[in-house]
Amino acid sequence: MTFRHRLFVLLVLSVGAASALLAQTSAPAPLTLEDCISRALKRNFSLEIDRYNPTSAKDGIDIVKDGYQPIITATASRARSNIGSTGTSPSFSSTTDNVRVGASQQLYSGTNVSVSSNLNRSRSDPALSALNPAYNADVTVAVRQNLLRGLGSDVNRASLERAQIALDRANLDFK
Repeated sequence: MTFRHRLFVLLVLSVGAASALLAQTSAPAPLTLEDCISRALKRNFSLEIDRYNPTSAKDGIDIVKDGYQPIITATASRARSNIGSTGTSPSFSSTTDNVRVGASQQLYSGTNVSVSSNLNRSRSDPALSALNPAYNADVTVAVRQNLLRGLGSDVNRASLERAQIALDRANLDFK
């Protein structure tokens, strides 16, 4: 057998072995159209970013509605003064307590409604008046309506409606 014959036999055997190896490896299962679409959507970065837009738009609605939530306030203070005795005058002390609570709310009509109450208590030692301790309380109700800027519910609801449109648009863009 000559060198050429050996080379030819070796070439035929190697091609046969390679084709046998290729036949043994299983071919991947064919992809369906749904599988292709699913893979493409998972690897689409801009679509991944668009997935967060509806959530962001929903937060925009919550931010606009936050301006129309009631606000509750409460404050308390205490003042105390002591004057020691000086020769002929006796010592003197006084205490004043002040508590204020209130609530206010902006309405869609542009009206601002607020209610507050104040309680003041003062006491002195020695008593300088017949009423010791003395109490003073008040309740205030205020209604404020803008006449030029922000009058009417259409003006005040516009930002809420814009936020709702932004949410609808974000959902449609994502779909």
